[in-house]
Amino acid sequence: HGARIFDIRGRLTDDNTIVLHHGPLYLYVTLHEFINEAKQFLRDNPSETIIMSLKKEYEDMKGAEDSFSSTFEKNYFVDPIFLKTEGNIKLGDARGKIVLLKRYSGSNESGGYNNFYWPDNETFTTTVNQNVNVTVQDKYKVSYDEKVKSIKDTMNETMNNSEDLNHLYINFTSLSSGGTAWNSP
Repeated sequence: HGARIFDIRGRLTDDNTIVLHHGPLYLYVTLHEFINEAKQFLRDNPSETIIMSLKKEYEDMKGAEDSFSSTFEKNYFVDPIFLKTEGNIKLGDARGKIVLLKRYSGSNESGGYNNFYWPDNETFTTTVNQNVNVTVQDKYKVSYDEKVKSIKDTMNETMNNSEDLNHLYINFTSLSSGGTAWNSP
């Protein structure tokens, strides 16, 4: 009975398909394939929610006819699996749906958490959808001890502010130096 977050990074191809990348590395999965897997998971687990952070990663391929944001919104975001609600999204309303965190520019569509500034390798708080505060701990190029401290600090802040229904917390556990803060070399 919860939410799972996926950090999805896409690249627009010359046939106007979005494929998944991590930096310059192609992951051999299309966004359609990911969404279909997510839909199957949500059919099998209707009390769950998927939060999909979507970021344009790497440059578009030569020959792409449209922008990343326009292609996503015309070919993917039209799927009813995406929750189109704006403002403070309640977990009960999002069960069985994908909630979008838009980390790309040029969006004209409403729904999800829209176009917010996401600084690199930081913990930050920003306001989206006019009244929703989002705190993100995304330090990934730090020492093991600093990462553990960042995770714990964000968890404590979340617990201390649990009554604030207009605040979303996202706490990443990954490190680029390998493993996670709980299982790192």
